Amino acid sequence: MVGDDGLRTDRHIKLITRWVKRLFHFISDVLATILTAAPIEAVHVMEPSSEFTTLDHKGEVPIFDIFRELLKKQSESLDLQKIERFAFYDFARNPNVTLAIQTGETRLYGNIMLTIGVRHPQA
Repeated sequence: MVGDDGLRTDRHIKLITRWVKRLFHFISDVLATILTAAPIEAVHVMEPSSEFTTLDHKGEVPIFDIFRELLKKQSESLDLQKIERFAFYDFARNPNVTLAIQTGETRLYGNIMLTIGVRHPQA
């Protein structure tokens, strides 16, 4: 992958970074806005733990369906890549994370890591 990573998180993750913007919006609103402006190469989410989480009939948390619906508007090929909880935290601390946005999201697992690609000029 070529692009930089950007973390969008709910209010439950503690961020240790220089570039944090705190917003009091839903993660889905922030994601929808970003998708209108930036090409996405990859999408990572935290793997839900069935021990601590009520999963839907597909074995997932409901917010993942919202993420997929929004991502589909940009590209049918984008899908959520799940990362184990502590590996996700390590991934979020990666020096390639150039922007972290903390929202007021209260839905469980409302964390998403986007790898932003390069926008090519229109021919």
